[in-house]
Amino acid sequence: MKVRAPGEPPSAEHSFSFDGFCLIPHRQLLLRDGEHVRVGGRARDILTLLVERAG
Repeated sequence: MKVRAPGEPPSAEHSFSFDGFCLIPHRQLLLRDGEHVRVGGRARDILTLLVERAG
């Protein structure tokens, strides 16, 4: 998983990879093994917050 340094702003190119998934927040996209996963907006927002603050 790519992790930002503390205080570093989110990048438009930032993506997060974990357990076969790839989350691309700026495209509002979640992929699993390269296939689009349908996720509601609120769930995607919560997932994004969790992976951005992992640790």
